[in-house]
Amino acid sequence: MPKTISGFELVKFLNKKGFEVYSRKGSHVKLISIQRNTKTIVPLHEEISKGTLNSILRQAKLTREEINELFD
Repeated sequence: MPKTISGFELVKFLNKKGFEVYSRKGSHVKLISIQRNTKTIVPLHEEISKGTLNSILRQAKLTREEINELFD
């Protein structure tokens, strides 16, 4: 597992999982997934803290296997 992940890397990963950017204001991007029936907000920081990352992944309703793809 990498020590850090950036907001841009996380947005790119969520795009691959079916999320689409529907709004951006400042350093935050709002993403929506119709298939998963959920929304999440990702800060475009160089490093996302562990707690924030866990919260985003929980909101995105990703399975454990999908989350592991992020770190492979």
